[in-house]
Amino acid sequence: MATEQRTAASPHTGRETGSHLLDHLVHVASKLGMGEHLANLANELMGRDDDAWADSVALSYDFSRARTIVDVGGGTGTLMTAILQNHPGTTGIIFDSPAALAATGSYLLAQGVADRCRTVAGDMFRNAPPAGGDIYILSNILSDWEESRALQILRACSSIMAPESRVLVIERLMPQRQPATATVAVGGSVSRRIRGWDRTEADYRRMLAKAWLQVRSLVPFTVPRTMGSIEGTIIESRLLRGQVTCTADIDDYPLAGFLWPVCLTSPEFGHAVA
Repeated sequence: MATEQRTAASPHTGRETGSHLLDHLVHVASKLGMGEHLANLANELMGRDDDAWADSVALSYDFSRARTIVDVGGGTGTLMTAILQNHPGTTGIIFDSPAALAATGSYLLAQGVADRCRTVAGDMFRNAPPAGGDIYILSNILSDWEESRALQILRACSSIMAPESRVLVIERLMPQRQPATATVAVGGSVSRRIRGWDRTEADYRRMLAKAWLQVRSLVPFTVPRTMGSIEGTIIESRLLRGQVTCTADIDDYPLAGFLWPVCLTSPEFGHAVA
């Protein structure tokens, strides 16, 4: 099985909570012909968890400082809706695949925020997010991808950010390094991933630095859920001082992070910001 793929049990459906276990149960129920009841129940529980996650994020971070917020992989728009409803001076852009955006327009209209939010279809691995955002949100996105793919997403954001823009990585942080994935047996045969690439705070700091981003603050929040509360963290980062775009892979230059004068004078590493 290739490693450069999203979590097998959690194809991107626009859900912001990362409910991988419930996603897995829905998949198993359909495979075993258990009817629609369990799948509908799981979807209802995930919908409630989505709303709780979105509300907790929207109330835990001061989005009022931003004029334009871009939700990368924002799907149906649950999180963006909560932000716009709680911060009336903001506008939003949801960037996701055409399939993930299929129901977004009608959802935004039903929630009364369609006039303040637009959608942009694209592939986060082939297209950069829309430019001009004050905040770029990655909510439960990076934990679904192994590091090289997660870095592609982060670097796509940093490549079009203004110096004062921010990236918010919103995830559940592991307290210490854990095995990369957990698996369960499906019908006694192929194991499927329940959770993706869970990471510690140190892991995210390292990854963000490789995308030329520096952590500025950590904002913890608690989400009441159907199956007990969980703790999440909003990791706020900005472009590293003096750097906006890196066209070279920092892994090929292990000392680059400590030699900014060299980076700034070498066209291989991009161009400096004011």
